[in-house]
Amino acid sequence: MSHILTHKWWVFPKVFPSAPGWQKRFSLSSGKSPAVGEERLGEGPDFSQAGLEDSNGSKEVAALKDVLHNPEHINTTDDLQKLISLNYPALKPGEMTVAICNLFRIYPLNNIVASTPSSSLLETSGSDWANEVVKMAVKAQAYTAIAIRSITSAKADETMMLWFGDKSTSAKKEVRRIANQVNRLLSNVDYKYPGPQCQANVYAYVHPNPPHNKCLGGQYLFYLCEDYMTADMATQLETLTHEASHHEMSLTDDVCYKGEPPDCLKAYGRVACLGLANTEPSKALKNADNFCFFVNDIQPNAHTPACPSLPRCSFDKTCSCSSGLVKREEQTQTGSICYTCGKTPSKVHKKPNSGNSKGGLCPTDDTGGTCRIFLCSRTRGPTMCSGGKCYCKPGLCAEDGYCMPPRVMNSDLGSSADQDCEVDTGGTCKYLWCWHGRGPTSCIDGKCQCREGYCQKNGKCEPKLLK
Repeated sequence: MSHILTHKWWVFPKVFPSAPGWQKRFSLSSGKSPAVGEERLGEGPDFSQAGLEDSNGSKEVAALKDVLHNPEHINTTDDLQKLISLNYPALKPGEMTVAICNLFRIYPLNNIVASTPSSSLLETSGSDWANEVVKMAVKAQAYTAIAIRSITSAKADETMMLWFGDKSTSAKKEVRRIANQVNRLLSNVDYKYPGPQCQANVYAYVHPNPPHNKCLGGQYLFYLCEDYMTADMATQLETLTHEASHHEMSLTDDVCYKGEPPDCLKAYGRVACLGLANTEPSKALKNADNFCFFVNDIQPNAHTPACPSLPRCSFDKTCSCSSGLVKREEQTQTGSICYTCGKTPSKVHKKPNSGNSKGGLCPTDDTGGTCRIFLCSRTRGPTMCSGGKCYCKPGLCAEDGYCMPPRVMNSDLGSSADQDCEVDTGGTCKYLWCWHGRGPTSCIDGKCQCREGYCQKNGKCEPKLLK
């Protein structure tokens, strides 16, 4: 995935820029484990690494994508055989056994491996993460198997429209094809942690083009990052299915939703993917994040992100509220529709407004930061670089140069949303800026305090919740 989850926050040296064909999944939130002490670094130097992809491998994958998406370009029997292999892959005896087991909801480990670059016998913690990754890989395989079985259900129609903007027979056939390929691939993976090209905000990455897509043992390579290890279960499952869909023979991409490649904003995260399905269904069918969200949401008890409480809201219409609260439809300062949790339903239907930001959702998504030479500062929150400027990732708005969930324009929730809570994180900023791992903070009188709508918990700022 160019998963990014990718990828997947704040100022970090531009050590490993994306090599050709490098697919990663970005993180859209700052759930970081605290590091030792406070840190605030300036932009680092550019230590560019040469591209790892083999030109012949890239051409091979490009030819497969052309045959898959443009059947009219088939001119030879070789091209026809490629199309057949994409839709009806030949299974080896062992793979056939796994496929049959999956039909009976049995998911054997088969050839799943997790390893660390270190070979020191003193580092026993490696086995702990490896065991958890293997368990999650088997669960991800079960999720894709359920998605395959559910593709003809009524829920599938609704979920197909949500994430692909299309519930036609041809669209379902393509999603089923990808799911079958992902399900097959997930039983033959070598997971590496930490990946040598891991960056801040990246969950994981893969090199989908031969010869670097597999290890010497013939297993597909997945490189996991720290963000993956600290993510919740749903995000980890989405990351694995996202990355698997990049490999042959699934052939998904991280498509652009704004601008043109190579300098474009990629469709990462639920808000961007929902918009892509609504405006460009053909692109949504090719996008890895759209696929992984579909696999998650079609499950019988799908996990969905929590809606924030006032004064914040979310552009993600799939967000949900905890027991005792109802999901409310509100408006942002630009008049755009957003969602929050409250104790009473919305009283008045809101009429959407186009707003005045790039996507019509925020007053602005431009943080004021630049990235022509170095990457965006991590102290700005979750950002994306486009045209040399640091913009907030989809679904977030820029406030005082920091990326935050949007703010509700007006509300009738009353004082329950304005309850007091502790905002002092214990961090100081007299000499250095607040450490990014504390989340959304402001430096006030030399102290790192949580921004509006957030409360301090164990030194980190977390969304304020209604009681």
